[in-house]
Amino acid sequence: MKLAETFLHSGSLFSTSLTTVTLGWGKRNWHAQPPDTGPSFYFPDFFLEQKLPWCSHEFSKEISLDALEEELLSMTLASTSKNTYSFPPIKWQLFSKAIFKKNYESLEEKLLAGILQKGVPYIFEVANEKMNRERLKRSLIALLQTLRQKPLYGYGFWEKNHGMLGGTPELLFRSQSSRNHQIETMACAGTEKSGVDEALHLRHPKEQYEHALVIQGVKDSIASLGGILQIHETELLQLPLLTHLMTPLSAKFSEDISFDAIVKALHPTPALGALPRIPGQHWLQEQKRNLPRYRYGAPVAIQEANKHTTCAVAIRNVQWEDNWMGLGAGCGVVLGSQFENEWNELQLKIASIKRTLNL
Repeated sequence: MKLAETFLHSGSLFSTSLTTVTLGWGKRNWHAQPPDTGPSFYFPDFFLEQKLPWCSHEFSKEISLDALEEELLSMTLASTSKNTYSFPPIKWQLFSKAIFKKNYESLEEKLLAGILQKGVPYIFEVANEKMNRERLKRSLIALLQTLRQKPLYGYGFWEKNHGMLGGTPELLFRSQSSRNHQIETMACAGTEKSGVDEALHLRHPKEQYEHALVIQGVKDSIASLGGILQIHETELLQLPLLTHLMTPLSAKFSEDISFDAIVKALHPTPALGALPRIPGQHWLQEQKRNLPRYRYGAPVAIQEANKHTTCAVAIRNVQWEDNWMGLGAGCGVVLGSQFENEWNELQLKIASIKRTLNL
């Protein structure tokens, strides 16, 4: 079935490989749980308060990245020709460094008092502009080109006047059975600019400590479900402009574990949330009151018809609603973190999003 222009009006996508992506388009229905037939997409808010987080579409298919790019390029929209766009560059508004410093110092006080071991403050760069079909088409094509080269999970959904699109390096968990007796997950924390001696910088005690906290947080979450975690060798994850420390993890359970139970136990990992978990949740709620995050850092997932499930973490994305667009980025802060280093990391992550999505 040929992809229609309706895909740019109401669509969803999720990629789980370097070669293919699963799409949904046409009429969208929201559900409390995934339907038994066809692929279902999972797009809750960060705090998992949405009652109907799953969606399915009138039409769906798996398609190669190359074929999807060709179909998008063949769509001639009303105000564009094939490769020209009728809108000026987006005018992004920089987040206030002074406001971030205030939030950073507030977190530092909690770290020094021993209330928290780690927190991930975040910022948004915003623009008072509309994500029209031309911009969406351009961002989709740019994302597909990046997905061919980098180990990212592409994801997104959009309809009418709101949506989200991104490419995340972070896997929350993956399972090949709805019983979830065995899952894959990861710890992804510790960041350095690509092109320098990443291996040297990422061996810094601060980066190693931050990464170890994330592994411990995942281990505790798996243990709370009665599972056993296996820790594999740490790798360098090379991405556009950035390199991360990444440790593959796998877990086994002796009993059936539901999708919801795994998500609630793992999300948010200390890579995007805070540690310890309970005081960390209170701190995250405080952050939300000061700066709404919407779906930034939320879990996003696809359940395929064969019940294979991939759940990732919604970072490195653009969100939009009406005449508002936002790019979110966070940084892991522990005792020993340096403010300027963390601020520079945020700018690097924002730049990475702009490059990946051609924004």
